[in-house]
Amino acid sequence: MSRLPLFEVAQVVLGIGLLTLGAESLVRGAAGLAERLGLSPLVVGLTVVAFGTSMPERSDRYSMKWDGEWHITLEVFRDLGLAFAAVLVLIYVLVVGWFRSFLTPLVIMAPIPLTLVGILPAHALAGAFFTATSMIGFIAGAGIIVRNSIILVDFIELRLAQGIPLEIMQNRDHFRLWEAPWLTSEGRTVWVGAGTHDTGFGRDPAGQMTHSIDPDVDHERENIVDSLKQAGVVKDVRYLTPKDPLLKGLTTTGDQFHSDGRVAVIELK
Repeated sequence: MSRLPLFEVAQVVLGIGLLTLGAESLVRGAAGLAERLGLSPLVVGLTVVAFGTSMPERSDRYSMKWDGEWHITLEVFRDLGLAFAAVLVLIYVLVVGWFRSFLTPLVIMAPIPLTLVGILPAHALAGAFFTATSMIGFIAGAGIIVRNSIILVDFIELRLAQGIPLEIMQNRDHFRLWEAPWLTSEGRTVWVGAGTHDTGFGRDPAGQMTHSIDPDVDHERENIVDSLKQAGVVKDVRYLTPKDPLLKGLTTTGDQFHSDGRVAVIELK
């Protein structure tokens, strides 16, 4: 009985080890890159799968896959479609477990086909074909829609659990006060306030749910002044214009607002 060729055995063991480490490094690197770029890990995973299935199975010699362009295209679309369908089922199961409802995940995932509303007309205008890259873009858009929908539904359910009606969450007068670190000449406490009229929901750059506001912030300022007057607690009201008044700008949701720049100084009784 001949001895085992140790060199060849070492090559096999080393090759399997490098293949395992390389695959794990590829997955970890792709996931980390997706997180830094703000992409869905699903997109990167499907891209890696599509790339891997299109590569020759052996790397120790030159080879060519002679199947024809359409055959390769169909294979890629088949793999992407199957993976996307499997992920949709997994998302549905996870969302059912989170919200304890079989209907809520369907509502969250219902807008997914709307991503084609932007993709297909854009391809038609550009005269481009719907390729595997387009399919990956569709999957990425679906991931963004699902993420935003989950955040919105979760935000609404948390507020409803706090006893806040949906009508108030969408349309409300939002007034915030901060105690200033100084006193008046009479030793009275000074409060600094900011008021907006919330008109709906939006998302800040960090992806957190917040409110969209009425762009006319002066209207809410006057509403606060009138409400305090009607309550009979106002002694005097004066309007001051700062040296550099803020006349217009953008909120955290990217909405525009405008103002005459005046600040209402209200002295209470």
